[in-house]
Amino acid sequence: MSNEVVWRLLGGEVLSLLKDLGFSRLFVEVVNRGEEHPLILHIERGLRELFRPDGALSCPQLGERIAESTRENPDMLRIIIKGLVLGYVEREERLNRGIKDLRSSSVNL
Repeated sequence: MSNEVVWRLLGGEVLSLLKDLGFSRLFVEVVNRGEEHPLILHIERGLRELFRPDGALSCPQLGERIAESTRENPDMLRIIIKGLVLGYVEREERLNRGIKDLRSSSVNL
């Protein structure tokens, strides 16, 4: 459910960042899958970690924290989201390189 909150409150910002960063393929994937895309789930987990006080953060609390950050410090929130997007892309690239390496090494066996 929190991914729906992230998508509703930050989906436009995420898509704008993807476009600005030149991630056109990822942009299309996120548009097509919306809140179910792994990038949105990654952002949701990252924001939960950032905003969580000492315990669990409910879906409404996450929404409140995002809305508060959007009002009070939108530039910082954009920087945080950009970092999460870049972290996701880097992780996916490493994973894809690892899979490619495994496939090529198994062919050589």
